[in-house]
Amino acid sequence: MAKLFLTLFSVLQLCTSVYSQSIFDYNAVTIIGDTVPMSQFLGKKIMIVNTASYCGYTPQFAQLQQLYQQYHVSNNFEILGFPCNDFGNQDPGTDSASLNFCSSNYNVTFQMMSHVNIVSDTTDVFRWLQQQNLNGVSNAQITWNFHKFLIDETGHWVAYYPSQTLPNAPAIVNWITSPNITSNKEIIKSAVTFAYSLASNQFTISNNSSQPFRVKLFSLDSKLIEDISNNSSQLNYDTSNLPNGVYFASIQNSLEKKTYKFIVSK
Repeated sequence: MAKLFLTLFSVLQLCTSVYSQSIFDYNAVTIIGDTVPMSQFLGKKIMIVNTASYCGYTPQFAQLQQLYQQYHVSNNFEILGFPCNDFGNQDPGTDSASLNFCSSNYNVTFQMMSHVNIVSDTTDVFRWLQQQNLNGVSNAQITWNFHKFLIDETGHWVAYYPSQTLPNAPAIVNWITSPNITSNKEIIKSAVTFAYSLASNQFTISNNSSQPFRVKLFSLDSKLIEDISNNSSQLNYDTSNLPNGVYFASIQNSLEKKTYKFIVSK
């Protein structure tokens, strides 16, 4: 039977999240030396990449920049590049040299960060990215340059891709263009709430207003699975027949539209 894992808190926190922490609990340093909270990216999809200036994968800078230009505004998408010299000594310069290289050669305008160590004495952000006991989802050891991590709008670990996976791979683009997740702040204000029942393999939508609502269920690649109109105060949806994967429930009435994400795993 399918097991559902919560990826967002419901308004009443009826379920426990599969994630133990959010990346928004940490800070990072930009390439010009400013310490910034990762929480400044709340509400945005984030790709984190460990970069290098003199690697066989360095031309991926061009695709990263193309993705950023195409989806930064329309899909609230951010890229954070962290130069690292741990793998093959392929980014030995200073922060200033790395910034000049990627700007001059690839016209990079996405946010570059300060050099990081990954193999030893790494930062909180890169511990979280690689350790399941911190991110709550998966171990993902970085073994070379240009590994890619996807983080959702609420700061939760979504996926990991190794060096050879191109930045514009279909799975990555599908994720970038998938419906945006509603933030916790918006959920609290909402008249419609969304919760899981792990025991019965279903999600429950409760409508606290007199407005009828409509639910559209999408797969990760934005394909419509089902379109449901509901006039009652509650909808229970059986998810046990859905294949494993990530899904989005888009809920709309005349007052608001909210989107929630859930995972089916057998």
